[in-house]
Amino acid sequence: MRHERTQRRNPYGLTINQHVFPRASIARFAQEDGFVSIYLHEQRMTVRLPPQDVLFCARRVWNQASEHGFMRSVEGDFQKLANHILDGSIGHSLGPTENRIVSHFYALCRLRAEARQAPPQDVQMKGVLPESALTKNQEEILEKNGYIFARGTIMPSRHIASIRIQVLLDRLCAPETTWAVVYSRAIEFLAPDSFREIGIVPLSPNYCLVANQSEGEISSDNAIEINRIAIEQSSKYYFARDFAKCGI
Repeated sequence: MRHERTQRRNPYGLTINQHVFPRASIARFAQEDGFVSIYLHEQRMTVRLPPQDVLFCARRVWNQASEHGFMRSVEGDFQKLANHILDGSIGHSLGPTENRIVSHFYALCRLRAEARQAPPQDVQMKGVLPESALTKNQEEILEKNGYIFARGTIMPSRHIASIRIQVLLDRLCAPETTWAVVYSRAIEFLAPDSFREIGIVPLSPNYCLVANQSEGEISSDNAIEINRIAIEQSSKYYFARDFAKCGI
């Protein structure tokens, strides 16, 4: 489904390219030239692209209020935690607060991947009297300021997607889930484009968060198994710093 275009030159700076897995997280897998390696399932080929490339993005699937509201908050908490883990200021064993941060981030990435894969349709609202029609400019002003609007009795799909993601976010965060930091010396981790039932959140080529497992250094065989699971979870592509070091 093609995304809804903004007015010419996008005067209110509405986000069009919305990262599923955050740009900051993808950048940790970049080589010195700033590019990451991506394997494309359908084309059966590997390409190299920068983290900001549209391949990593949904195209205006959820609204501006979500992108710059609760999603940014979840991402911000996670990126701070990830930086602390990678710089050694937090150990491999996470506490309840850190577990909750990772669970929310994992759920957010999973729900955004689902929304990109199968964007909802516009919804006809029943029992609602249509109000005066808004101009395109009025709609964009409202969205820029965090409001949801309808077109008569039609609710645009990106507002539906945003509501769904926010409602399901907490439901997917099982309170008993714990996350462990594992690291691998010889085998590098890769990252999928989607997240499903099995809890894996790659942090960097050498560090990964896994759900309900023991923390610490893992064997090359175990790192390869994590990569195999990540590939199975992926939908259209997966990426890494260097596939030659991923044991696949």
